[in-house]
Amino acid sequence: MRTEVITVVYEGLPYPVEVTFKRVRNISFRLSRDGRSMKVSCPCLTGRPYLEKKIAEYFPKLKRKLEYEPSENGDAVYLFGVKNTIGGYGLLDEEKKIGFLKGKLLAYIKEREPFYEKAMGIESPYELKVRSMRSRYGVNSRSTHRLTFALELVHYAPKIIDSVIVHELAHDFERNHQKAFYEIVFRFCPDYKRLYTNLRKHDYANG
Repeated sequence: MRTEVITVVYEGLPYPVEVTFKRVRNISFRLSRDGRSMKVSCPCLTGRPYLEKKIAEYFPKLKRKLEYEPSENGDAVYLFGVKNTIGGYGLLDEEKKIGFLKGKLLAYIKEREPFYEKAMGIESPYELKVRSMRSRYGVNSRSTHRLTFALELVHYAPKIIDSVIVHELAHDFERNHQKAFYEIVFRFCPDYKRLYTNLRKHDYANG
């Protein structure tokens, strides 16, 4: 397996594309949630001209799917699926905005996550963290017994946030995303598929 980075130009702007050559049969494309980078997996013997052609073809399609209402616009900001107007919010610097949002989300997760730990029969409590993440909604770290959640979840309806909590706790039983893993997820979050779709579509309110 080898990895290299190439650049695709879209509407006059350059975007990095991380290409991983490995033992797979088909090419797969994944755009980061912020639309600023792309990851591609492809068979080891894929030719560079063909690869660049397919990237140039798929990047605009994936980019257009990311056209959605922003979670923040001036003093308007979505919090837990509800659009609020917070006086002076738009004037805050980035660090203060992050601090404000992190406090909101962490307080919510500290309230809800223990509920699911108990419901799922998890005996050892997890440490809980929130941070900015570009390509993941949550991380379950086995080595530290810590759950870390993406800051952007603060914009979504509570049911969507809860679905991510269940997803990460399910990794306490199954490390990989196989059938047994999703059986656990759907047991405690029957509407997971719809909620995940709304999350990917940046549908903040429809939890």
